[in-house]
Amino acid sequence: MDNLNKSNSKLVVAIKWARIAALLSIALLGLELAQIVFGGITNSSSVIGLVIKFVFTSIFTLITAINLFNFGKYAKVSLQKDNEKFLYQSFRHLRIYFTVLGISIIIVASIGLLIGILYILSKIL
Repeated sequence: MDNLNKSNSKLVVAIKWARIAALLSIALLGLELAQIVFGGITNSSSVIGLVIKFVFTSIFTLITAINLFNFGKYAKVSLQKDNEKFLYQSFRHLRIYFTVLGISIIIVASIGLLIGILYILSKIL
C-alpha cells in the first residue's frame, strides 16, 4: 500500500506540473499574438511572415497544451474517483502529446539537416 501512496503522490505532482506547463504555453501564445499586433504596427512589411508563423505555432501549441491539460484533468479525476478508465484516458492524452512532440522534432531536425546539406553542397559546388 505504501508504494501506491508514493505513486499517487508522484502522479499528483505530475498533474500540477502538466497543468502549469499547459497554461504557460497558452499564455506564451497570447504574448506571441501581442508581438504580432504591436510588431505589425511598427513594421508592416513582415506581418505576413509573422502571421504564417503564428498560425503554425498556434496549431502546434494548442494541440500540445490541450492534450497536456487533459492529461492533468483526467488523471486528477482518476485519483479522486479511483477509476482506471480515467487513468487510461489521461495516459492517452499524454501519448498524443508526446507523439506530436516527437513528430515535430523529427520534422524540424530533418529540415535542419536538409538545410545543412544544401549549404555544404552550395559551398562545394
